[in-house]
Amino acid sequence: SQKSLEGRAGSGGSSFEQMVGSLRVPLTERAGGLLALAALEGAPLEIIQPQAQQQAADDPVLRILESTCCVLVPLKAPDDRVVGVIFADNQKTRRPISRESFRLLALLAAHAGLAIENARLYEDALQQADLDSLTQLWNRGAFQRTLLEALAAAERAQHPLSLMLADLDHFKAYNDRFGHLEGDGVLGRVAKLFRETARGGDYVARVGGEEFAV
Repeated sequence: SQKSLEGRAGSGGSSFEQMVGSLRVPLTERAGGLLALAALEGAPLEIIQPQAQQQAADDPVLRILESTCCVLVPLKAPDDRVVGVIFADNQKTRRPISRESFRLLALLAAHAGLAIENARLYEDALQQADLDSLTQLWNRGAFQRTLLEALAAAERAQHPLSLMLADLDHFKAYNDRFGHLEGDGVLGRVAKLFRETARGGDYVARVGGEEFAV
């Protein structure tokens, strides 16, 4: 479902790093060129030999990076999904890229792909632990933690902070009459309403059975 690859650069502020950091490459071979091809096919590419360099002269990404000699190595998760691509060239050193360098880069990519996927799974697990399973809003624990952080930040900045609490009237009577499955449906619809109407910076949580907070 990923539509593009995003550039990643170091923390410096050079124009080259800023350009790489803002780079967006569509995941179509025609628009994304060799970088997209490496991601789509999951296979390393070498643009080292003169013939390969000549064929890649019009590549859109290579033109942007002003690169003529490079290698592209996909980063793969354990299930063989491509989670990124390492792009390496000799733009600064102008030294030839050797087969040994390419082999070491492929070895690095194998470990890096696994590390990236493990980090993503860990972040997903942390987020799921903070979500209410029924409504997919933040749960009470996550809300209390975030509220304390927001209060401290508002106090430091001397900015106001708004807190809204809401609950559903006669919810127990509704559950008793129509059953808990119907009651769960109501909670889901209310949660959807909160998600659709909350602003981008708002934090919406289910803090009790039929109680919500923003």
